[in-house]
Order: sequence, then C-alpha cells, then structure tokens
Amino acid sequence: MDPLRKYSASFSVPAILMLLGLLITACSTPIQVKGSSHDHFLFSHPAKTNSVTTYVTMVYIEGDGVPWIARGTQPAKDPTPFHPLAYNLFKKTPEAAWYVTRPCYNRVRDSSCSNQLWTNERYSEEIVASMTSVIQTALLKHPSQKLVLVGYSGGGTLAVLIAPRIQQVIGVITVSGNLDITAWTTLHGYQPLTGSLNPADLAPLTVPVIAMIGDKDSNIPYASLSGFLQRNPHTIVQQFSEYDHVCCWEKKWPTLLHSALANIKLEPTN
Repeated sequence: MDPLRKYSASFSVPAILMLLGLLITACSTPIQVKGSSHDHFLFSHPAKTNSVTTYVTMVYIEGDGVPWIARGTQPAKDPTPFHPLAYNLFKKTPEAAWYVTRPCYNRVRDSSCSNQLWTNERYSEEIVASMTSVIQTALLKHPSQKLVLVGYSGGGTLAVLIAPRIQQVIGVITVSGNLDITAWTTLHGYQPLTGSLNPADLAPLTVPVIAMIGDKDSNIPYASLSGFLQRNPHTIVQQFSEYDHVCCWEKKWPTLLHSALANIKLEPTN
C-alpha cells in the first residue's frame, strides 16, 4: 500500500506530515503548500551524487490513480494510487528532486475538492494552475534552478500542460504519458474528459520532450500519441519492447532517466 495513502486516512494534517517524514528517507522533507486553488504536499530531496546536473531539479507528477470504481460507473471517494509509481521514481532519482501531489489526492482535501477534479476535470485549468503555482512557490527559494518535469501516465499529461507556464522548465519526460486524451478516451470507449485540457490540442512545446513508452502498454499504446506527435514533431520517443504501463520503469530508473536527460540541453547558467 502507498504509505501516503495508508497514514493519511486517520490523522490530522500535522500528524500526517510528521509520519510522512518518518516514512520517507531523512533527505526527503514533506511540506504542505497552498496552490492557487488547492492544497498540496511537496516532497524534496537534494542531489545524492556530485552530478554535473546539480543546478537541475527533477519535478515528479503522479498518475491518475483510481478516479473511478465499479467498472467506471462511480467516482472513487479517494483517487490516490495504491502503487504510486512516480513517487517511487522520485525516491530513486540521484539528482535533486521534488514530488508534487495532485489536488485532492493523498487525503489532502480542501473546501474546493469535488470528484469532478479527479474524473472528468482531472486535467482542467484549475488543476494545472494550482500545481503550477506550487512549483513556482518552491522556485522562490531556488530562483537559479532549472526544472525537468517528469510525469507518469496522467501525470505526463499534466507535465506537458504545466511546462509552458514556467520559464525555468528546460525539458519534459513522460513515462507512459497520456498525451492525447481524446485519442485515449476514444481508444477505450470512455466518456470524453469534459473540462480537461488536451496536450494534443495546444501549441507545440518549445522545450525538449522525451516520451517513454512500453511496447506492451495496452493502456496508453504508442498509436494513441499520434495527435500529440504530429503537433510536436521534435518529441523524442523512447520505446521499450518488454515494458508495459507499470513494468519495469522503477527497476532501471536511474539509467532510464540519464538516457532521457542526455537529450536535454543541460548547461549551467551564470
């Protein structure tokens, strides 16, 4: 079970923060940050090695988790993923890294939360703006840092939507990223995500985009990215023959991450 989910169910916010501090490594410190519309947890850890990329921070965004139950007929009461893959990648990252929770996930609830925000409006302007403001707040203490956004599944959707709003972003890495939500809902016969923004409909990104895709991923297959790739032809697609939507990103993450970073221009600024 996700430790964020396990311990957030029955404790007050101060107690949650204390427990989270015990659950993660000593170098990773959770704080609660108010976004433009919602509250978020922000986890961070410093660089673990003397890397040439010490001026770059990786920013991780989690997948959609469990937005629906009962075979998609009922909104979940808590969408927090049981297997927080992006959080696990964050912990394995040698570089300095942040992990920003999504609005209304991990039992971080506020008066603006409703199940629309993790179902049809999971990629809405409200969600994107709130997450963007959290990252911008964190940057106030690190104004010289450059950021690489790393999003898993639906977190990849959000990473692409957030990227053009923050000038310090120098690249985006998606892992099994849902980059064309219209193609994705059509593929699976889902209802349209009314109220959500679609990366495939927006202006092309001006920073490098590396899209990691597993050839065995039936949830978000390569074919579902075609609309986004047409609009963003500079996207570097890295395909992995034995990977699916979950396996085996965590196992080899530092190597996969550094392979992706090799395609992003990493030059320290004065």
